[in-house]
Amino acid sequence: MEKVHVTNDEVNRFSTKQMAQEEGLQIQLRSFYDPIPDGECEQVLYDLDSVPADRRDSVLSRLIGGQPSHEVAVHSYNLTDEEEAALLKSGVLVLPRLDYDKVADFFRRK
Repeated sequence: MEKVHVTNDEVNRFSTKQMAQEEGLQIQLRSFYDPIPDGECEQVLYDLDSVPADRRDSVLSRLIGGQPSHEVAVHSYNLTDEEEAALLKSGVLVLPRLDYDKVADFFRRK
C-alpha cells in the first residue's frame, strides 16, 4: 500500500521528497491531474492550496462526503472555518501548513 502526497506545488514536492529521504519513508508524489488515489493507497496527504481552482470544490466535497479506503490528511492556509470543521468531522486530519514533523508523524502512523 502506498503513502501519497498529492500536490501541484514544486516547493512542497521538493520538501516532501527531502523529508521522506531523511525519515526513511516511501512517499509517492502525485499531482491533482493524476487520478485521485483510492484503493491502492494506505495514506494520502492533499495540498489543498495547489488544487486547480476548477477542481477545488469537487475535491473538498469528495473528502468531506466520501468514505475513503485510506487515512486522509490535508494541509492548507486557506480553509474556511466551516470547511475545516467539515473535514475534521469526516475524520480528515487538518494541518494549517506543510509542517515537517506533523507530516512525518502522519506518514509514520502505519
